[in-house]
Amino acid sequence: MNDRSVASTIQGDTSEPESRRQLPVLDALRAIAALAVFVFHASVLAGFDKRTLPTFRILGHTFARVPSPLGLGSTGVHLFFLVSGFCLALQQWRRGRRTFTCMSHLREYAWGRLARIVPSYWVTILVSLVVAAALLPPTAIEFEKGLSYHTLMHALFLHGFDPDTWLSLHGGLWSMVTEVQFYLLFPLMLALYARVGGLRFVVLLTVANLVFRLLLAHPWMSSSAWVPVLAYQLPGRIAEFAFGIALCDLYLRATPLNKWVTRFSIALVPLVVIAISVRAAGPAFAADLPFGFMYFALCGVLLLKRQVEQKDSPLADRALSMAARFGRCSYSFFLVHFPIMLVLYRKCTIDEAHQWARFFYFIAAAAPLSVVSAWVLNRGVEIPMWRLLTRKGVDPLALQVGG
Repeated sequence: MNDRSVASTIQGDTSEPESRRQLPVLDALRAIAALAVFVFHASVLAGFDKRTLPTFRILGHTFARVPSPLGLGSTGVHLFFLVSGFCLALQQWRRGRRTFTCMSHLREYAWGRLARIVPSYWVTILVSLVVAAALLPPTAIEFEKGLSYHTLMHALFLHGFDPDTWLSLHGGLWSMVTEVQFYLLFPLMLALYARVGGLRFVVLLTVANLVFRLLLAHPWMSSSAWVPVLAYQLPGRIAEFAFGIALCDLYLRATPLNKWVTRFSIALVPLVVIAISVRAAGPAFAADLPFGFMYFALCGVLLLKRQVEQKDSPLADRALSMAARFGRCSYSFFLVHFPIMLVLYRKCTIDEAHQWARFFYFIAAAAPLSVVSAWVLNRGVEIPMWRLLTRKGVDPLALQVGG
């Protein structure tokens, strides 16, 4: 992972084979991330503990305090961040741009990001506002500053800087603040990558990530209401984006990638164990970073293995195609599923003591509604507004970044 490797492999769009231009694996990864977050939100609204499953019975045997895999669904956000880093780097490097060298490139990049994420995002904010106004009492404590204030903060991607608005209007949109911060820093990160090379780049930003989170974990900060909010702002999550950029470098290498596939495959299982262990019993400030490493290895195996082998079995190709098809709507799915779940939560008549029944109710009811709504948002807003604002056809890679 060095600057020379990037420079030697940067080519224009037309020089790459079709299989590398479309990258259905990225769409499939985004589908996995969106579904993981969806299941996690269903479990939270059903009243599940994040660490253990509710008591359940199978064949007359009672199981209690079973570690919950559903809590790991929240780590789908790590995967979203990594894929965003990968795609943005690939977009620029494919165009022969090691860095942003002129203002026209910066303006094109900034407008492309706005066209990609803002229209669908604002529609979701409007829907969330309607849901909140209809379902929440006027004196709800989470909206004590007024719905107009919360709506404005969300619309400007500033809700992550106020503990009162961070999770208020739409509990899933906290990550959009982090994502937009990455968009703002990306030109500087790309310049840093070109200057220091891949390995130093990853080390520097990983250390910055850890130091920032460690400072927030200091006892003099522990009682502040700002700590949970600040922990998810950059540089508190910057390593995951850095991993994506570094993985893009590896993907673009002209040299054989078999050795990297082997390395990632060997590292994946230990990284999974470490990530889950740290999340379960490790220090809070380090709970997120191991999942960044884990998804770095997972994406490395999937992306680089497919590039080396080019073809999978017919069954694997069919599964990939189905996942990729859903992944193309994953940003819209990510946006719409939480307001739908909130409506179902407010209207749910199942007793709170029956957590498993509530969980399956949210899954069964919210899944089809979210898929249909996501398709409508994608086809009715996301793609048409992209075409209108950028005056071009749909760029498959550009639509893989966001959310």
